[in-house]
Amino acid sequence: MSVDNKEGLYSFLGDANALGGFIAEPMRREIQTLVPVSLPAVGGFTTARSEAFSLDNLVRCRSAHTLVSGRVEHDRISVLATSVVEGLNILDAIEAERVVARLSIEIPRQKGAKLKVSTVGSYFLGLRLAGHHRGDLDNCIDPDKPSSGHVVQIPEVGRVILGALFVTDSYAQLVSIRAELGCPVKGKITVNCTGGGGVHE
Repeated sequence: MSVDNKEGLYSFLGDANALGGFIAEPMRREIQTLVPVSLPAVGGFTTARSEAFSLDNLVRCRSAHTLVSGRVEHDRISVLATSVVEGLNILDAIEAERVVARLSIEIPRQKGAKLKVSTVGSYFLGLRLAGHHRGDLDNCIDPDKPSSGHVVQIPEVGRVILGALFVTDSYAQLVSIRAELGCPVKGKITVNCTGGGGVHE
């Protein structure tokens, strides 16, 4: 919501999408961005849902949904961005029964105040990498130590980054899975990309 008060005008930023990216080799294919949502500058609530998706059986999921909301509270501005993918399968090498990204952001209404980020509620259920069960990872992201996430190298598949969190003074982004495919299929894919924040004008 655009807030016009003694602290100035504030404009919301909030977005989420469940799946996106591209395959570069052996053939060039764009992966349709699945259930993208974006918050209006004035805040509010928006959601989207999709049933089964498949790109030549290289990338597929059973269902996906996203939600973004933003509101003004007494002493702060709140943004929530959530994305959920069920039945994920990438190249039969990256699989999960359910992947959830939940990014909660609070911004004090004073101009220049730093945002507060929480990833509580984010998790991986039934995660398997190259057939190896990785267990259920519950909120494996530490918002006090933003980093490139947990990096796993899979031979003949590529690099997989789990729980990548990026934070600036005015914006935060959480990506559940970033797959950088190497050989023989090349490309880049994100699963559950959520973000939010805002700007003072």
